[in-house]
Amino acid sequence: METQTLNTLLTGTDVKLTPASVLQTSGRMLTVMTAEGEVVAENALAFPYQPVKGDSLLVIGQGEHWFAIGLLAAQGDMAIAFPANAVFSAPRGEIKFKSGKAIDMHSPNVRIRAGKLELLAKTISEKVDNAYRSVRKLLKLDAGRISTTVEETTHTRAGRFVVNAKQDVKMDGEKIYLG
Repeated sequence: METQTLNTLLTGTDVKLTPASVLQTSGRMLTVMTAEGEVVAENALAFPYQPVKGDSLLVIGQGEHWFAIGLLAAQGDMAIAFPANAVFSAPRGEIKFKSGKAIDMHSPNVRIRAGKLELLAKTISEKVDNAYRSVRKLLKLDAGRISTTVEETTHTRAGRFVVNAKQDVKMDGEKIYLG
């Protein structure tokens, strides 16, 4: 079948605007079922969505020239792909990402720059090969308990090291060197 183009001018009183159900897809061409019967329509949606079988679309057409111009109900996943860099910008507002299940990000590098970064979670799980943290002023940790397991050696260097305990302080080792 010859590919239809959006340059086709639809004129006259026989132009139809109707909902349609997707039966089959082949690239930009969609086989859809309208109240008039089965027709082939070109995907002309104003956003990058590839309809799938079972989607409900708004189609417009005349004779053999039909175009999908609206998405009424989607069955498939929404995928937005950019051929190069992409910028999401809201100069006078916020950008929010919400998900009912998960947000999964993959990239060789992720950089976050913020005046203030808040992370609120019930559980944080980190798995890394190496972690480096540099804090110019204060690093404060408030915790109910701390458990640290180190397979080899722990080194702590400080200009001054103070340990305060409300109860006992216990050190257990083959040898303990002080001074």
